[in-house]
Amino acid sequence: SLPEGPPEWCAGEGIVPKARGWENNRSGKPGTRQVDLGAAMDPHRLMENAVDLNLKLMLWRAAPSLDLPALAATRCLLLGAGTLGCAVARTLLGWGVRHITFLDSGRVSYSNPVRQCLYEFEDCQGEGKPKAQAAADALRRIFPSVITEGVQVMVPMPGHPIAAGEEEGVQRDAEALEALVRRHDCVFLLMDTRESRWLPSLLCASAGVLAINAALGFDSYLVMRHGSPPLPPLPHPDLARSPAKSTSTRQDDGALCVPSAAARDPHSMSAAVQEVDGDSVQSELAAASASTAGHPSSQAVQIPKTRVGCYYCQDVVAPLDSTAGRALDQQCTVARPGLAPLAGALAVEMLAAVVQERSTGSTEALGEAPHMVRGQLAGAQQTVLRGDAFSQWTACS
Repeated sequence: SLPEGPPEWCAGEGIVPKARGWENNRSGKPGTRQVDLGAAMDPHRLMENAVDLNLKLMLWRAAPSLDLPALAATRCLLLGAGTLGCAVARTLLGWGVRHITFLDSGRVSYSNPVRQCLYEFEDCQGEGKPKAQAAADALRRIFPSVITEGVQVMVPMPGHPIAAGEEEGVQRDAEALEALVRRHDCVFLLMDTRESRWLPSLLCASAGVLAINAALGFDSYLVMRHGSPPLPPLPHPDLARSPAKSTSTRQDDGALCVPSAAARDPHSMSAAVQEVDGDSVQSELAAASASTAGHPSSQAVQIPKTRVGCYYCQDVVAPLDSTAGRALDQQCTVARPGLAPLAGALAVEMLAAVVQERSTGSTEALGEAPHMVRGQLAGAQQTVLRGDAFSQWTACS
């Protein structure tokens, strides 16, 4: 049976029931009510929410101290849009990074799409699309909300001769590169040749921008970070202080913070620091412990830590033209196909660890960011290393 209406609706023939078809809206007047269904129907907004949800699940279930907004706001510059550049870009998207800039002077060739995941057959047609722009277009197709651009610039390299009439172009490229470095928070060095990393290393060290290198051999890879400017000399006898902590903690490329009780005991402080930095700071420890005898026990002492080195600090020769006199097949990087995804993922995870530590002051979420990771597929070996900066090296001193 049908539901019965209110009694007044059945008052009799010719009587209009007291009913209306409108409800009061937000203004308190009868009218239509509107509901925004954009979040439930717009594909772009649906994807944004889905990407954010995947990251928030890590926050809720595994790492409550993650600072996701800090990582999403990190502006990344990728120097090189080849095999490594494509791998790094895809992993950055997975971490929710929204600002990615590509720099590359090359064009997509027919050999690229099977190894470089951002390119397709259509990108090779004709003379080939510029790699930087094609990579940026691919990222927008994958995730339309990403803020990305492609810049076609040649990185000036030491040891490569400059022909007459090219000086102004090289100068413009160097100025454009410097401007890009200063606009970003992290620079990934993903180029093929050793000498092409020199000027970006210098610019990152000068601007204090984090630089992360990824380099490949046939079956080996290297991922390392640097970029911090040289540390200022420690004032004497007044040492910088910070609130005391129960245990020693590391500060990225700066100082080791130890409780002042340990600072007054050179043996306990030496043990705490040697576990992290070896013998490189023992002389500084002795000076610091001697000068802090009168400091209150509620304070901690900043003990200087040697700065981590750049890509070139462990070398014994300057960067030269590595392509001179070599045939075309000898100029190309020959690497096992599985290396680039491994090295690219490690490079982005290194960035994530650094950003979390700088943002939260803790390594609880993702662990401590290593300085250098070297790996080899033969034997499935991986080694974490640390190398101090060389004070006379021109790339970062």
